[in-house]
Amino acid sequence: MIEYPETLKYLFERHPEVEVSHNWLLAGVLTIDIPKAALPLTKHRRQGIDAIVAQLIVESQMGDWGTDTAALGGPWPDDARYSDDALRAWAARSTTAMVRVRVQDEHVCAEIRMLDEANEGEKGPTLH
Repeated sequence: MIEYPETLKYLFERHPEVEVSHNWLLAGVLTIDIPKAALPLTKHRRQGIDAIVAQLIVESQMGDWGTDTAALGGPWPDDARYSDDALRAWAARSTTAMVRVRVQDEHVCAEIRMLDEANEGEKGPTLH
């Protein structure tokens, strides 16, 4: 039986100025609906994050972003009206990662660095 990654709520805050300055396809901060206490990530959750980043790459390549610098994804309720305070509270308890995607030798390379906020830094590349 094939096990599919869970669908996760996420917020991706894109940084187009970083993309332009480094000639990257995509750059930003990804906040995922995984409690910080759940680190280190299970293989199942890493697959879910990989699927999110793959979706973001496709959207970027297809030009779906336009001038938007933030995107909500996953199973958010259709009728949800989240205030800035509610989103901040959700983000504070969720896992955060830095995402950068570049094209090298005709291959798309994604780097995802999980942030270790307790130690005020990055844990290093954990997914590719």
